[in-house]
Amino acid sequence: MSRGSQSNATLEAGASSKLALMAGNDMRFLLRENVLRLALGIFVVMAIASSYISWSSQTILTTMYQEAITMIPPGSPVPPFPLSQAPALAILKNMIIYVVLIGSLLAIILGHIIGTRDRKAKTLRVLFSRPITRGDFFLAKVAALASSLGLITFFALLTTLVSLVILNKTFSVAWLGNLFLFYVVSYVFMLGFGLLALGFGLREQRSAQALLIPMILWIVVIFALPELGSALFPTGSLNPILPPTDVLQSPALQFIHKIVYPFSVSEQYKALSSSLIDINVPTGVGSITYSRWLEASLLVLWSVFTFSLAYYFASRLEVSRDTYE
Repeated sequence: MSRGSQSNATLEAGASSKLALMAGNDMRFLLRENVLRLALGIFVVMAIASSYISWSSQTILTTMYQEAITMIPPGSPVPPFPLSQAPALAILKNMIIYVVLIGSLLAIILGHIIGTRDRKAKTLRVLFSRPITRGDFFLAKVAALASSLGLITFFALLTTLVSLVILNKTFSVAWLGNLFLFYVVSYVFMLGFGLLALGFGLREQRSAQALLIPMILWIVVIFALPELGSALFPTGSLNPILPPTDVLQSPALQFIHKIVYPFSVSEQYKALSSSLIDINVPTGVGSITYSRWLEASLLVLWSVFTFSLAYYFASRLEVSRDTYE
């Protein structure tokens, strides 16, 4: 191996070790402050609650059906069991809204803490006194955020898998693949909000503003856009899937829907997640329906956009101002 090749390999190894060291410091801080443990606990509880609540509802319906058929006169036709064709992953339907409302908020909190930690600790100047570029600094922050969310999502996946096996007493490779894809989609959705908070944490000079701006954008994405995209249906953001509505027969509302709905990331996530767990998604007259691949592409674009925005803010980071006002 030539000296030049050895030198390049050494530089690449050095850059990788620097990124791993900085990302590890952020994750250790999250562990030391119990932020990561708390977020992990919340996700595990959400996964258990989602599975148990849906399973309990199905059990109650089964009991009611069994009692009802005993009251049918002999010789009369017995109606089919309404849950006979229910997919195994249907008990995940509550998890969709938990991810939309709670998971995205936790991602914002993690991104904010990771993005603001160094300036709050007044260590930014010390870090950049070493051979570290803004790009290295940013990628380390992204690695810490992505690893933290990945760890949380992985444990939520395991919890859901165990809950499904225990409650449904079944196991299938087919629904295991869909379960994995469901959490991958959830991870990409939440990562976008985490990157948004990370970017503003690096940009803003006041901690309150660094958290407030992503929260305002969260309200717009989670509540405002879905209500516009679903023809101002007031409870649309609080359901895994939107109830069918015919108000989109209005030309004006159809026009608003066609403009807003493609940017409604939470609705794209809910539609894609619902299809992955085999929940039928009712659509209103005049509503837009996308293929699964297009919905997945829109979610990826959401993460790419927030990554690019955060990188833009990081590239203009004022190293000399390492404290918040």
